[in-house]
Amino acid sequence: MSPSLQDGNERRSRRDEENAAVIKAEAEAIARGEECELGRMFAEKMALEAKEKVAQESSIQEPAYKMQVVEEEGQPSKVVIAVTLPLVTSAGAIDAEIVQGSRFELEVEGIYKLSANLPAAINEEEMSCRFDKKKKVLTVKIPILG
Repeated sequence: MSPSLQDGNERRSRRDEENAAVIKAEAEAIARGEECELGRMFAEKMALEAKEKVAQESSIQEPAYKMQVVEEEGQPSKVVIAVTLPLVTSAGAIDAEIVQGSRFELEVEGIYKLSANLPAAINEEEMSCRFDKKKKVLTVKIPILG
């Protein structure tokens, strides 16, 4: 066998022995109830992610909004909600929906969160939304059932 092959085999053998020693040491530490390095790293990562999530949630705010019932011919015809969203640059960032037919919910991930009860039974299938980029206002119109 050539000297370079012999050296390579010896290096590989030493590396395997070192890896086996590390694994044995980790197994012994686990048997003693100590935390293994991978477990410690995972716990640190999870703690950091939880801390970041709390920080992010504490910065989420409820946007200013106005809700009104519009009447036509003396009868309530639709609910109009105007939500001011000064930190939003694109309508695609806004997630708005009707929940259980009685609550309007809006979320802009990491920035805004709103949940508001609706004043009347509505037809959520015909809800329409329009975001005015210049005024930074989302206008939602929902017909009232009747």
